[in-house]
Amino acid sequence: MKHFLFYSVIFSILLFSTACSFSNVSNSNEQDAQSSGAGPINEKSENVIVKNKSDLFHLQLESTKSVLQPHEKESISAKVKYIGPEEEITIEHGGFTPILFTVTENSRNITIDPVQPSILLSTTYKKNKWYTYEFTKTGGIGQDPFLLEYFNEDGFPKGEYTIKAEFSFEHDEKNIVVDEHTIEIGKIDISVR
Repeated sequence: MKHFLFYSVIFSILLFSTACSFSNVSNSNEQDAQSSGAGPINEKSENVIVKNKSDLFHLQLESTKSVLQPHEKESISAKVKYIGPEEEITIEHGGFTPILFTVTENSRNITIDPVQPSILLSTTYKKNKWYTYEFTKTGGIGQDPFLLEYFNEDGFPKGEYTIKAEFSFEHDEKNIVVDEHTIEIGKIDISVR
């Protein structure tokens, strides 16, 4: 019974923190800062930007730093810009955001897959506007000391990380699902020393 209560509380906290992350979504009229293609850009300033493009969207994964101190507040975000033929597009997605962040700590070989509530929401994107989704921690919490430190502290514990972002959505026309997509935005490596 104690385990059930413990996991219920943990799940509620995760659900609440995921719900709060939805308020971190913003939009802007930023111009494309760099040329298209994947890979780190502007290494001198430590900014890391990877890009991907589909028929309907420009996608970016960004970090303001490639090296962090343990538990330093990270600044990682994914951006989406609709570039299709219409003035706007409405997509459906699970959870509070269509962006899924997967975190792998490479030296420990631990992957933390994203967790999203089983709800269906819709998001409308206006053409040529960027929409930003800030990184938030989600995933299953176990008794592993690393996972406890990861979820209970700000930032990241000491280690070598790969952050992968995916854009996952459905698009329908006249209530008929015509496309289901999961597009990998990209991966960035972060070192925490």
